[in-house]
Amino acid sequence: MIKLLTQIEVEAMGLGVDEPRPLVHYVDGKPLTVSRISKDRYAGFGWGAGGMVKGYKIHALLGENRRISAWRLTPMNT
Repeated sequence: MIKLLTQIEVEAMGLGVDEPRPLVHYVDGKPLTVSRISKDRYAGFGWGAGGMVKGYKIHALLGENRRISAWRLTPMNT
């Protein structure tokens, strides 16, 4: 599974491709919700679409070429 995720990350970020770094970046964050009765102790409560939800947030830094430059997954309450 880790090998697959690494391969996906390499493809999404365009690593290994000789391209100039973009001058403009965009920051985006989206909620990744889980069930309110989930036993996931790392999931947090925070504001998502439609009100308070339990889960995670994914934050992505996108270049003007629409490739992901960096990303981070955090609990919803951070």
